[in-house]
Amino acid sequence: MKRALLSMIAIAGAVVIAAPMPIAQAATAGHIVLASQSAWVTGGGAFDLAAHVTGVSDPSDLEVAVIVHPALTSRSDFQRSVDGKVSGSALGIAARALTELDPAHKGEVRSTLPVQDQSQQRDDSRLQLRKPGVYPVEVELRESGGGKVADRFVTHLVYLPTTLQGPKLGVAWVAPMHAAPALEPGGGRKLSDASSASLAALAAAIDRFPTLPLTLHPTPETLEGLATSPRPADAETLKAFVRQAQAHQVLAGTYVPVSPPAYGTDDQTELAAQLDHGTDVIADLLKVRPETRTQVNDDGLDDASVGHLQDLQVDRVLIRAASLALSEQRLTPAQPFQLAGRPGRRLTTLAADTGLSSRFDEKDPVLGAHHLLADLAMAYFEFPANTRGVVALPSPAWRPSTAFLDAFLPGLANNPVLEPMTLDQVFDDIPAATTARRVPLVRRLSTTAPKPVGLASNLRTVRKRLDDFGGLVDPGTPQFVNLDEGLLVGQSIDLRASQRRSYTTMVDNRIDKQLSLIRVPASRSITLTAREGEIPVTVLNETGYPVHVQVRLSSDQLRFPGDARAAVQSLDLTHRNTTARFRVQARTSGSFPIRIELVSPDGQLTVGTSRVVVRSTAASGVGIVLSVSAACFLLVWWARHAMRARRPRQPITVGAS
Repeated sequence: MKRALLSMIAIAGAVVIAAPMPIAQAATAGHIVLASQSAWVTGGGAFDLAAHVTGVSDPSDLEVAVIVHPALTSRSDFQRSVDGKVSGSALGIAARALTELDPAHKGEVRSTLPVQDQSQQRDDSRLQLRKPGVYPVEVELRESGGGKVADRFVTHLVYLPTTLQGPKLGVAWVAPMHAAPALEPGGGRKLSDASSASLAALAAAIDRFPTLPLTLHPTPETLEGLATSPRPADAETLKAFVRQAQAHQVLAGTYVPVSPPAYGTDDQTELAAQLDHGTDVIADLLKVRPETRTQVNDDGLDDASVGHLQDLQVDRVLIRAASLALSEQRLTPAQPFQLAGRPGRRLTTLAADTGLSSRFDEKDPVLGAHHLLADLAMAYFEFPANTRGVVALPSPAWRPSTAFLDAFLPGLANNPVLEPMTLDQVFDDIPAATTARRVPLVRRLSTTAPKPVGLASNLRTVRKRLDDFGGLVDPGTPQFVNLDEGLLVGQSIDLRASQRRSYTTMVDNRIDKQLSLIRVPASRSITLTAREGEIPVTVLNETGYPVHVQVRLSSDQLRFPGDARAAVQSLDLTHRNTTARFRVQARTSGSFPIRIELVSPDGQLTVGTSRVVVRSTAASGVGIVLSVSAACFLLVWWARHAMRARRPRQPITVGAS
């Protein structure tokens, strides 16, 4: 035994048979975290592990112990080990002084555990593993000699057969290109520093494995955040995503992540707008038409929304296993099945396992990545003889990091029991699940699912105003597109209820602001000196983009061509000032009001109103006749009077008396 022990000390990490060590409470200062490890080991190989040690003031009385426990028998046992709860006698322990492992005090320690090749003669200096499986490994920073534990973590040694019997486990990794909304309620767009860094990490990691099958799941709004960012690094990230989109499956999706059950029957056009605009943005920015028939749902479905997705030409969906009603099946969901919606409506569905998704969010990214790889191996060992496929779908809160991806992707590539696939390959190549009677398995949605994220109460009202405003402008006008995207972002499940309301309210206010830049003249007076004339109406457009309106004039006392009480002209406001002229007729002299309305081409939106007073000084026909008659009468009277005045007076003769 001494000779065997000396052999173990000679390698970087001795392995001895020992009883399990009790887990003591942390009493000594110091922290230890996983830096790297072997993703799997075969017989005759070695399990290499590296860790970082920090916060140690005196390393002279500390050691690092690596303790291997028996193989796990179920994924529930695996979860308990991830939580730090391990049981069973230790199969081997490698413990060495911290000063020996890290003589330069850089905080970097390494340990190697060689594994026995069962086809060779037994070597007691090697770890004896009887069968392929997943073995919990405790790593402790503790007082020398097995004293008090300062810090610890639990990882796993995945021991795989040298030659594999049967198919590998298909693994579809769905890589989310997602960040919190960059578009702000006021219309500006700003991608946070953290989001920029995580997206860059994702792009760089995928570039390092260009032939690894995977599925890209871009959030269109996030892509626009990259496209409009002033950072040169964001432009490079987008270029990388464009390259990768040419080589990998790209899923279409809503402009921002939304909750389909929140869209009632009256809001289905809003959900369709999310999908249509999202698909267009992906196609425009990634230069590839995304897959529209397959969708990823992050916030649950209900029976009605299953049917609505089918109405939108979606026939395959990936949902989270937590959204499903409990099933008698206890194994990891690893085959497509039929999801029941309203009577007669079914979708071909895959379920993303909750446990696999949770690995992406662990506090230590390197440890989380290796927990994910070990968990996938556990899923393989559940039923190694069958053709099965699982989906590794990160949670919506996950943000990619270089540390996680550098540990996960190499372990996924060239893995002896894992076969990377795209999401569509799992749908197409993995046999659909059946019941014991060999009929297609049909599963239902959970009736106890959390209430879906709702929509802002003023969404419909603001959408109606925005659609009416859209009738004023040319298709693709940036200001309108920005308003439309603001309304779409206001439906995101990433936002709180108050934030969603702020987006719709701000869009409403910004519509008012745009309309205020299109003005009709202020109230004024116009004088007509003839019975008919033209009234000029000048419209001011300060928006900076072309606007199309109708100008309506109406009056109860004036008449327009055709003896009408109103007149309408369509105007294209391509300049700051545009004038329309209306012919008008006044039948009498006096002052007459005219109402001016500026409306959208379809008449649904009133842009502005004003009032003009027309003063007519032209006399009517009857007035002219009366005036002429009066003048003639006065002329005749004056003439007669003048003639009388010019006659000579006759002398008066007085008779004699």
